[in-house]
Amino acid sequence: MATIVNFGCRGIPGATKACTLIGCEDGFNAMVTNGPAGFPVGMHEINVTADGATVSCTFVFPFPKLPSGADSGPECPSGLMVFVGPAVACTQFQPGPGAVGERCNPIAGQTKETISIPGTPAHVRVRQTTNGVVVLDESVTPVYASNQPNGPGCDPICHQAGAEWMLADLTVGDGGLEQ
Repeated sequence: MATIVNFGCRGIPGATKACTLIGCEDGFNAMVTNGPAGFPVGMHEINVTADGATVSCTFVFPFPKLPSGADSGPECPSGLMVFVGPAVACTQFQPGPGAVGERCNPIAGQTKETISIPGTPAHVRVRQTTNGVVVLDESVTPVYASNQPNGPGCDPICHQAGAEWMLADLTVGDGGLEQ
């Protein structure tokens, strides 16, 4: 009788297939950085149109403080998630034999905004204004990659795409905010 060897999701010879339970979701994520002038201060409005359906989110930056002393953040409707925080640079290190760690430190003067929408829209347009001035207007036809976080042959299979954009700098001129 022949022995069947299943390498499973973890690639352990002779082991039975053992899938982990890491989850994932279909989605599009845009990573947006600020220009040299920094993240624009004021009232922001983000309008995302995905396959013809538009969802909007507004917030003020810098964020107001919560009673706990922490910064608040954008509260967007279902179908749109926005996170704004410091951009970081990460480096890997080896704390011991066979171990790998990662240390991330903020980059002075840099802010990163992440705009996330669920699903796999075929066309996405993101338009962002600060105090009524357009600081971002981008359109993309996402190319989705399949992701199996638990390994080959293990569910779930998710489809994800992304883009990297930069906000336009705002300056204050005689007539107010300008690009």
